[in-house]
Amino acid sequence: MFCCSHKPSLIIGVMDLRHLSSFVAVAEEGSFTRAARRLYVSQPALSQRIRKLEDELGARLFERRGRDVELTEAGRALLEGAYGMERAIEAAREAAGVGTGRLRVGFVEYANHAVLPEVLGAFRRLRPDAELEYREGSTAEQVGALREGEIDVGFVGLPLEDSSGLLLQRVARVVLMAALPEGHRLATRRAVSLADLAGERFLLFPREFNPGYYDLLVGRCREAGFDPEVVRGADPRP
Repeated sequence: MFCCSHKPSLIIGVMDLRHLSSFVAVAEEGSFTRAARRLYVSQPALSQRIRKLEDELGARLFERRGRDVELTEAGRALLEGAYGMERAIEAAREAAGVGTGRLRVGFVEYANHAVLPEVLGAFRRLRPDAELEYREGSTAEQVGALREGEIDVGFVGLPLEDSSGLLLQRVARVVLMAALPEGHRLATRRAVSLADLAGERFLLFPREFNPGYYDLLVGRCREAGFDPEVVRGADPRP
């Protein structure tokens, strides 16, 4: 999951631009599936954006041709206008000094091994001249940095205790797994349920690094019928 700070006055503009960018991606790829991969969103979420845009315009933008899509006459007209709008927005941002050519990115440690390389690789292809700055930190640290304007976007773990003032977009799911020592009574099993771990000691990160995620894990254990015995280990920066 990544999140970024925004001001209330910019919400409408951001949402409109997101729908427009989604439309352009589908038009250029000729496929919802390929466009979803390009934008790093789910296909249902992308389809919903296009439907909302069509509802706002009162016109159908695409015709399905098997697994691919083609622009309708209205879609072709919108695409031509969309290219012009994107250029106008970029020019306005540059004139206002908004686009500095620098993106400051925060991330949790495990994002650096999963979603971050792909997402930033896509960004590099779109903005090859942009300067990227990286800052590794816990979810709590990134939320604070976003609100203080110290980073522009952060890759964090969910849930957040307080997401007010942040724009959220899910980019990946993390699979929760149990790491067991060799010779443990459960180590030979192909699957282990939380209930199987009752009575075991849990090595977890300190709660202050991501209170929402920590409470979620503990809550799942309680739903499985036990209170986990938590011991602290090295700081994994979750």
